[in-house]
Parts: sequence; C-alpha cells; structure tokens
Amino acid sequence: VYDGKQRGCVVRDAGKGVIDRNFIYCNAGAGVSVESASTPLVIDNKLYDGKGAGIQVTNHGRGDIQGNEIYGNQDSGISVDTHSTPLITGNKVRDGGGYGVYYATGGGGVCKDNFIYANGRGGVAVCTKANPVCSNNAIQEGRSAGIHVFNQGQGTFTENVCSNNVGPGVLLESDSNPIIIKNKLCNGRTEGVKALATAGGLIEENEIFGNEAADVHLERTGPKMRLVNNTITAGAVVGVYVTDGGEATMTGNTIIGNAHSGVEVTNGGYINLQGNTISGGKGCGVLFSEGASGAVGGNTFANNASCGLQVTTKAFPAVKGNTFGPGSVGACVSSGGLGDFSENKFSGHTEAGVHITGEGSAPTLTKNDVSANIGCGFSVDLKALGVIEGNDIHHNEGAGVRVA
Repeated sequence: VYDGKQRGCVVRDAGKGVIDRNFIYCNAGAGVSVESASTPLVIDNKLYDGKGAGIQVTNHGRGDIQGNEIYGNQDSGISVDTHSTPLITGNKVRDGGGYGVYYATGGGGVCKDNFIYANGRGGVAVCTKANPVCSNNAIQEGRSAGIHVFNQGQGTFTENVCSNNVGPGVLLESDSNPIIIKNKLCNGRTEGVKALATAGGLIEENEIFGNEAADVHLERTGPKMRLVNNTITAGAVVGVYVTDGGEATMTGNTIIGNAHSGVEVTNGGYINLQGNTISGGKGCGVLFSEGASGAVGGNTFANNASCGLQVTTKAFPAVKGNTFGPGSVGACVSSGGLGDFSENKFSGHTEAGVHITGEGSAPTLTKNDVSANIGCGFSVDLKALGVIEGNDIHHNEGAGVRVA
C-alpha cells in the first residue's frame, strides 16, 4: 500500500479486521488510521517513509498494534489522541521525524515491550491530559528527550530503560504530573530527569546514573514534585540540582559518587530532604546557596570529599536530626550562610565537626552532639557570627571549640 494521496489504510466506525504483514509506505497521510471505536489487529507490518504518522489512533479508537516495524515517517511513529486506548506491544519504532509514540488529548492505553529509538523529537511524549501506561520499553538514542510529559500530561512509566538520548531521559514541563517508577535513566548526554515550569510528579525507585549533566535537574517546579527511594549515582556533575525557585520533597534516596555535590539547592530553591543517604561525592554532600532554603532531617552524610553539608550566600536551611561522618568536615557555613542546626550528630571528621567561616556567616547551632572528631568539634573564624548553645561537645582529638 504505497504512494497514496491520503492515508494508507483506514479502519473506522467500530470496524474490526486484521492488517497483517503488509508493506505500507510513502503515503501522504498516516500509514494506518484507526478511528471511532474501531478495534483492529495491526500486526507484523512495515510502515515507513510516510508524510504523516506511521499509525494514528484517534476518536476513541482501540485495537492491538503488535510486532510492527515503523520507521522513517515524517510525523510520529504512533500517534494516539482523543481518548483512544490501543494496546501497543513489541513494535520497533525508529528514525521518525516526530516522537516515537505520541499521546495527546486524553489518549491512553498500554505501551509495553517496544523498542523506540533514534526519533527526531524524542521517544514517548504525553500531553493534554493523556494518561497511558508505558512499561518495559527500550527508549534509546533519541534526538531529544526519552520520555517527555508536558501541558498537563500524566501517565505511569515503569521498568523502561531510557539511555543515550540527546535530551533528558525524562523531561517534565508545564503542570505535568506523571508517575515514574523503577526505570533506568542512564548515560544521557544531558540530565537523567529534568523538570521545569510547575511540573510535578512521583519519581520513585529509579536508577539514575552516568548522565553528562545533573542526574536530576529541578527548575521552577511545584510542590508536587517528589523523589522517593531512587538510586542517583555516578553523575558527571551534580546528583540533584534545584534552582530558580524550584521545590521538591526527597525521601529515602541513595545519592552516591557524583562528580560534584550530591544535592545542590540554589537561587531561591527549596527542598524537603528526609531520610536520604548522601555519600562518596567528590564535592559536598548537600550545598545550599543564593538564598535557598529547606528542611533537612534524618539524613546520613558520609565520606564526601569537601563536607557533608555546606551553607553559603544567605541560604537558610533548617537542619535537624541528621548523622554526619565520617568525612573531612561535617557541616560548613561560609560566605554569609545562615541556618538552624539542631539535634544532629557530628563525628569522625578529620578537620572539624562544624566549620563556620566568612564575614556574615551566622548559623544557630543548638542541642547537637559533636564528638569523636579527629580534628576539632567547632572551628569558628573571627569574622563569623552565630549562636553555639546547649551542644554536647566531647571526645574530640582537637579542641572542642576553636576560634581563630
């Protein structure tokens, strides 16, 4: 079926049937269009080099789309819109000009076990209240994001592998609110997850690693953004970067071995950081700067090259009930940093449990246990300010409090 001036095959008005082992190519519209409650089986076809989508499912269309090879189409490989709900399984969708699979206007259904790669606008896109379930897909080598959810898109994404994409593994924008669970988001040329412009969502139990920019980048995100029980490792820059007023809650994540900070919050960002393990980074564990704030509680900081937690340039987190050590410095407040530190344990540091330095630095430290440090307990520069009151300072090899 080829060189048609419209669509290659059309199934409409509750139509059924089987479209099996055909070559459908170079048509002006979609290779196959499934419309108006139709339920065909579209299986083992080659759909290629069309000027529209490879397969379009629209206006409450359904059907099974299985085992097809869809490539070289100018639009998306598979397009699903207007409350259509097909089953899309076992297809190869590649080298298209649009997205590999595109959901819009309330589209849904299931997309699983597909190989989606090298598409021009990205792998899978979801927008305008579409809400598919996408699982166990390989989404690779796209020329933009692996998964792109935007403009009130939703969706549940589980056990997909997004790797080696030019854009982020997952890109969330403009009031999107998906569920992203147990995926591998890795080895991308930019971020593992990037969320912008009031995006929300649940990011849970994913492996996010080896990306060339931040593993997770949150910018202007809303309070619905949650990161839970993810493993965030071996990023070329920062593990998690929160900026420009972005907000997020992070609970139970393991953040290890990133090239700079494990978590960086800056430019008015806010983070609620609870029960995470942040260790082995080549910079500090968590960095607050440029007026950033947050609640930091119940976390473990260990073996970060610079310090466990650094607060600078008018940032003011509330830091309560964390465990710091071992490492070089537990917490460092510098260059006008503020913050309230209470009920934390600082031990096993080679330089200082807490270091306060720089003009204008003025944290409040109360009811902390600062003990068994190889260096001193508190190290305070003469130009620094602050309140150190009611702390338990004991068994440090250096001075309990050193002011110099």
